[in-house]
Amino acid sequence: MKKLLASTVTAFALLSSLAAEAKCYYFPNAPDDTKFCVGKNGSDSQDDRKLAKSMCDKAAGKDCGSVMSSSTQCHSNIGKCIDETGKASRDLNGY
Repeated sequence: MKKLLASTVTAFALLSSLAAEAKCYYFPNAPDDTKFCVGKNGSDSQDDRKLAKSMCDKAAGKDCGSVMSSSTQCHSNIGKCIDETGKASRDLNGY
């Protein structure tokens, strides 16, 4: 039982640390597959997610829905990576 508990705690800690680095968010109703990147070099937080959703809602002119996926980087050949200042880029890294 102790081994199972230790394994569960270790797995949860590992998954939490991986998810904590995600800063570029994709939403199901995002315009033209745009990703919104916020909080460079920081940890993933509810405030970051709220900011990204707000940016998406404004760009789309409607509710973008909940986060569908996230990453620490964004690449788009057509400049669909938006940083927290609203600037569109082809590549954003280090989020």
